[in-house]
Amino acid sequence: MKKLAARLHHACVNWTRRLRPRPRARLTQVVVLRGGRNELPTTLNPKRIYQLGDPGKWAVLTCPCGRGHPIELNLAHPDRARWTLTSNRDGLPSLAPSIDFKGDRRCHFWLRDGRVRWA
Repeated sequence: MKKLAARLHHACVNWTRRLRPRPRARLTQVVVLRGGRNELPTTLNPKRIYQLGDPGKWAVLTCPCGRGHPIELNLAHPDRARWTLTSNRDGLPSLAPSIDFKGDRRCHFWLRDGRVRWA
């Protein structure tokens, strides 16, 4: 009986977590840093994607989940998973494919035209 109650409690907690609204994140700007990592600010702006190198080799951003952990995406290495960073005519960034961060908390989302769409 205790195991059933614990499972029911766990299921209810997970269900209510999914109903919580996530912050409406928007990334509005791509900042190109030609010098590399040494030009990164100590505190990343949550509305910016930092492109390291010219042409871009890495994209660094603060995860839009609101917990503040950084995400580094490979834009150039041909032998590993790699992403494509583009901007529309208004300068709003898009990343392809989706970003799936597996850390303390899993964060999986798409970024299209500056808008974050959670998986």
